[in-house]
Amino acid sequence: MGRLRIRILNIERPAHETYLDELVAGMSALGYAERSSAAHYWTARRFLDWTGKHGAGRIEATTSAQLEVYREHVKNMLSLKDGGPVSEKTVYQNLRTVQLLFDHLLSAGIITIDPFSTFKMSQPKRGAARPILTRNEVAEMYAACEEPAERALLALTYGLRLAGGRVGAAERGRSAVG
Repeated sequence: MGRLRIRILNIERPAHETYLDELVAGMSALGYAERSSAAHYWTARRFLDWTGKHGAGRIEATTSAQLEVYREHVKNMLSLKDGGPVSEKTVYQNLRTVQLLFDHLLSAGIITIDPFSTFKMSQPKRGAARPILTRNEVAEMYAACEEPAERALLALTYGLRLAGGRVGAAERGRSAVG
């Protein structure tokens, strides 16, 4: 088992702690799950800690150029899962949390200029799209079913809702589900 990574994050400005508390309260009001809010809290806290050591020192003075430096910082972090490099998705999620923090600060009137307004951030590409069967392929699957229970199981597992619950009914003369 590897060595546990423990890092104490010191937030030097009391206002930063207030911003975090308000961010989490706002997320709770919007219906975010408690675990999700907690993850956003710690991600935003890491950003505020970084800002105090490497950035402007005050989140209110953060620029888009500093966000770019932070992006590089996150890219160079080690993955908590395997100790390797973090994924593009992790980098995006970290920046998205920081963006939520700035959205909160803007709406609260704490800042008036959004550094994300000129910061380019794109969501990472997803994996290959899952293949979608044609109507004829689906009809063939249903036609291969010998028992009504098989058709029902196919409908449940495949989750099709085509043509009002009837797939290939004209060709087979019966309901897709039985």
